[in-house]
Amino acid sequence: MSVQSGDIIYFQFQAVEGDQTEIYQAIVGRVDDDSLYIGQLSHKKSSSVKKLVLGEELYAYYLIDNEIKHYFSTIVTGFDSTSSFSRIRKPHQEEISVVQRRQYLRVKAQIEVAIKKEDHRFVAITDNVSAGGLSFTTDIMNKIQKNDLLECWLLLHMKNGKIDHIPLTARVMSVIDSTSLTPRYLAEYTVISEMDRQKMIRYCFERQFDFRVL
Repeated sequence: MSVQSGDIIYFQFQAVEGDQTEIYQAIVGRVDDDSLYIGQLSHKKSSSVKKLVLGEELYAYYLIDNEIKHYFSTIVTGFDSTSSFSRIRKPHQEEISVVQRRQYLRVKAQIEVAIKKEDHRFVAITDNVSAGGLSFTTDIMNKIQKNDLLECWLLLHMKNGKIDHIPLTARVMSVIDSTSLTPRYLAEYTVISEMDRQKMIRYCFERQFDFRVL
């Protein structure tokens, strides 16, 4: 792990009210073989601070060269009374997911999607998703073609047990195995609210971390 003393780590939390994700940041005070010692968490856009709880699971990322995000999950393992630092588990290198800043983490996931194409409604199953697009399969009789605009509704089962409904519009960018009875389609979101995109990001983080535990 390339984090050093003086670097900034960003932490994602679900807002107390509403469905938005809030970002807090903390400066790394020091690093040892097993732990990161971080200072006070402050909100990225306001002056509010966040108090951590022993054993709390955290979703975080740091930037390399201000471009490449490195995502990881960790837990609060203790507090240093002499320095006011919070101690969190240092992730192993294989537990870190690297994503270009302008890209989104893509994970394998089978999610049922309700789709509307003009007046035709049908159901599809995703095989992977991200906060920027998805791929899915459905019956060839639904006659989807490249550049079609689709109205979609996804149900995301979050780790905390909550189910989020995500409405969005996606454009079909390519068709794979077009002669198959269930072709695979790659689609890119053209309309999605920022709040729902943040939900997708959180869902993908949780899925990625779950896969690394298995």
